[in-house]
Amino acid sequence: MGALSINGVPALREPFEPLVPSVARVANTNSFRRPEGESEQEFAAFLRTSSSARSYARAPSTIAMVIMEPVQNSGGAFTAPAGYWAGVRASCATATASCCAPTR
Repeated sequence: MGALSINGVPALREPFEPLVPSVARVANTNSFRRPEGESEQEFAAFLRTSSSARSYARAPSTIAMVIMEPVQNSGGAFTAPAGYWAGVRASCATATASCCAPTR
């Protein structure tokens, strides 16, 4: 049930709800529908800012782990923009949360 809880596809999760409580999701690293001409650095900054805002909407001390998918593969193979992972790791260190990036 843990894997279903963190899955980002509602149609896969909903038949099994309720699942693990207090799972928050952030924007994925697919740049589709981002402003035309946005640089990779700007996109990474947007992702870090939105992830931090989402995380800190909760008390940092309540965040145990951040689970990130290294390659988003719904609709293609998308990796995070340069600088994003370093920002996530820094946020995890600030919140004393584990950062998990499982690979297949």
